[in-house]
Amino acid sequence: IWTKISTRDVNVYFITIPRVPRKQQGKVIFWTAKKEGFIDEERQIFDFEIQGEIVEQGAPKYAVMFYTVHREEINRIKSLAEGLGLHLAGITIVPFAMQNIFRSRWIPATEEIFASLFIGDNYSRIDVYHRENLVMTRGIKTGSTSSMAEAIVSRLRERTGSVKLNHQEAKKILCSMGSATAGSQENESLRGFRKEEIIEMIAPVRERLARQIDLTLKTSSIGNKKVEKMYVLSSVNFDKSILDYMSDQLDTKTEF
Repeated sequence: IWTKISTRDVNVYFITIPRVPRKQQGKVIFWTAKKEGFIDEERQIFDFEIQGEIVEQGAPKYAVMFYTVHREEINRIKSLAEGLGLHLAGITIVPFAMQNIFRSRWIPATEEIFASLFIGDNYSRIDVYHRENLVMTRGIKTGSTSSMAEAIVSRLRERTGSVKLNHQEAKKILCSMGSATAGSQENESLRGFRKEEIIEMIAPVRERLARQIDLTLKTSSIGNKKVEKMYVLSSVNFDKSILDYMSDQLDTKTEF
């Protein structure tokens, strides 16, 4: 049994070290991270992965992904699992789990550089991969399904001035985008929303998300290399129009 923790609780860094014998790699990585201020060994658990060899300013080096997490958070999750009678084989974060999916060829990625965009309930996240290695992960505060639901509530209040719509009802409208019409079983006056109406209501949130992704990709460590494809994960059943919009705005292929 594996579980995950929020990516917000894990610090992921990308560093380079000189090419040294295997026995010395762990020690060199630790002291490099320590020197950069990335680690507090008393309060944090840390680990690393060597992602391959690169040439930096004419010198051969190893590219390393280094990450840390607070011991207190790990102990809390382990205690919770033990209290439920579960023995955890491991704990991970979504970007690492997605990396495993690509590496195992469950989703065969043929592109050299690709990304996964997670649109969650309270935040969004963009992860960039280079030949199946995670090279950048970044949280985005805008573009969540909650912010889209809030946009629906706000727009309906502006239109009608009388319809009382709560967050859960707005979420149900958002979740039914894949259907021909959307609505709420609890509120008869909210039945029959067309897909086009929902898209129009969440348009400002969708636009902000696209701008943030574009800015993130332009300032990421992949330099001038272009993201060739984006895989979209979401906590709701979005209509394909979301993919089409992202493809147009980011000039890249998209896939659920």
